[in-house]
Formats: sequence, C-alpha cells, structure tokens
Amino acid sequence: MPRWVCCTLVIASLGLVGCSNWPSQAHRDVTIDAIKAEMASACATVATDPAEFRQLSAQLSMQEQQLAVMRSQLEVIATEALTETPTIASSSPVRACDNVAKEVGNDHKVVVGANEWIYLNPPGHHFQARIDTGAATSSLNALNVQQFERNGRRWVSFDLLASDAKTPLHLEAPMVRKVKIRQASYEEIERRPVVELDVALGNSIMQTTEFTLTDRTQMSYPVLLGRSFLRDLTLVDVAIEFTHPKYEPEQVINTP
Repeated sequence: MPRWVCCTLVIASLGLVGCSNWPSQAHRDVTIDAIKAEMASACATVATDPAEFRQLSAQLSMQEQQLAVMRSQLEVIATEALTETPTIASSSPVRACDNVAKEVGNDHKVVVGANEWIYLNPPGHHFQARIDTGAATSSLNALNVQQFERNGRRWVSFDLLASDAKTPLHLEAPMVRKVKIRQASYEEIERRPVVELDVALGNSIMQTTEFTLTDRTQMSYPVLLGRSFLRDLTLVDVAIEFTHPKYEPEQVINTP
C-alpha cells in the first residue's frame, strides 16, 4: 500500500475518534457546574435580602385581601339589585294639605314649599309666589312703572298682574331706593325701583318686605320671594308646595 494512503487513513481514524469523544466528561462537568453556580447565585440573592422578600409577601397578601373585599361588595350589590323595589321619582313637587303648617327645630322656623300663596297689602290681594333661596331680594311682576314726586318724596306707580284678576291692579307706593341689575343675556346694567309691601304667608309669617319692580311676564309666577324675606324665619323644602292656607285678613263689620 502506498505510503500516502496509509497517512490518510491514520488521520481520518484520529478525526473519527475525536468526534466520538466530544463533548467529553470535562465539557459536561463544566456545563453542569455553571448551571449550578447560576442557581446558587439566584438563591443567594433572595437569601441575602430577606427584607425585600418580606415586602413582596406583604404586598401580595394585601392585594389578596383587597380582592376578597371587592368580591364581597360585588355580592352585596348583586343581592340588593335583585331585592330592591324600583321607585319612580316625581318631576313636580308634592302638593301638601292646605291646612298643614309645620314648625321645626328649637328656633321654630316655618317650613315652606317651593311655591306658596301669599297676601300682599297693598293691594290686598292673593298671589302665587315662587320661593327662591338663590335670589338675594324679592321681586314683583310690575308693568307701566312710572316715577314721580309727592310731598317732596320719590314715589312710583305700577300695575300688578294677578292670574285671578280681570284687569291689572294699579298701585302707588313710596320708592325706597334703586338697585342695579345686570341680566345674564344683556351687558347693560339696569336701575330698578324698590318698594316695601306687607306680606302674609299663611297664618305663620307676616312682615314688611322690599320688592324690586321688574317685568316677570315670561315667568311662571308673578312674585318671587328671595332670601331677604326667608332668612331667620323659614326652612325651604322644594319637594312640597302650597303647604300653607291662603291668609284671610280680618273682616271689619260695621254695625249701625
């Protein structure tokens, strides 16, 4: 056999022997040792930082408690939804008995509804009034307002519109002062006269009140009672209306 052939066979056999022995035990030992070292390092990190481990455990426990509370709340809500009787909210105030007038609290404040009958003098007539705690002053639906002087004092004449009167009620009264009013839809400031009239609400409230004269023809009620009338005397319950009877002035009978 030629020499070069023998050399080739020897080299090939050595290569086959090397491939059959890789990876050797040394290679396997190195790989397993590396894996064990990584695992030991990870475990050592947890073992050497117990505070962080306890913090994570506490957070997990808190989240579990919160989930339990939420589940309980959902169960309660579901139970109430099945057992609750639906109610229908009324869009308008409840009309109370006309002969009922309530006083509450130690201050004996009178409960009034969102709308009430009042008696104005002058002109000695009943009007439906809107009770509005958002308004600082009271106002009247006054038309044909004219200012004039009488005996050196400022007076004002005006017409009041009443729903049960065939013609406007004409009044004249001393002008107490003027107030500046700015309408929400207008930039211009108006100066309106103020007069004083006696007001009776049921049989519980009687007092003199200032009224601003204004055009309320677009409003549902000709009279608005604001905080200047309501304070220290009343509590307003907007869920009711017309809780007080109409005030009836004493009739004077002339005998011959």
